[in-house]
Amino acid sequence: MNNIELENRYKVIKIKNEGEFKTVDLWCEENDPTYHVRLLFAFNKLFVTGDCGSFIFGKDICHIYEFFKGEETNLGYWSGKCEASPRPILSEEVDINKVDELIRDYFKENVEMDDDEKLEFEEDLDNLTKGPFCALDPNMYRAYDSVLDFFKEHDGNTEEVSSIIDSSRDFDGQYVYICNLIQWVSNNLQEWEKKYAM
Repeated sequence: MNNIELENRYKVIKIKNEGEFKTVDLWCEENDPTYHVRLLFAFNKLFVTGDCGSFIFGKDICHIYEFFKGEETNLGYWSGKCEASPRPILSEEVDINKVDELIRDYFKENVEMDDDEKLEFEEDLDNLTKGPFCALDPNMYRAYDSVLDFFKEHDGNTEEVSSIIDSSRDFDGQYVYICNLIQWVSNNLQEWEKKYAM
């Protein structure tokens, strides 16, 4: 969701400053499933509550008002700062095409193979990740085991398997939405305080 869509959806109802606490209340049409959102900045933490779920950000963040500002959300980095969320931030399933791409990239850059080994590698990887009978289960735990076996069989560094599995998982839509909303609020907060602060 971009800034214009957020601007058209939400209205700032109030901004309240009380010492270490700053509260921002946003509302939109009642037929919208995310019609109320409250952001509370306190003690270098950000608490987000309302109809879009509850999130707490703050792990090792020094300047909470500045942290979320910018042009692009940094979903991966921010996920490490999220202390609580209503659902897992990353999907429980892997994107099989992405796993295939990451494995190919890793082996191309890190493992030398002769022509016969390359042919066997391609065939085994296709069996793992392609077609209607691909062996790779999208469940992240079973996918990890399958990719680990593949790496062992083809002399890959098995320490890379976790990274490949994590990189092939998508961020939860609710988390992405909240991060976009937080950034929009953070980028506009100073201007809004002049208009709406109580």
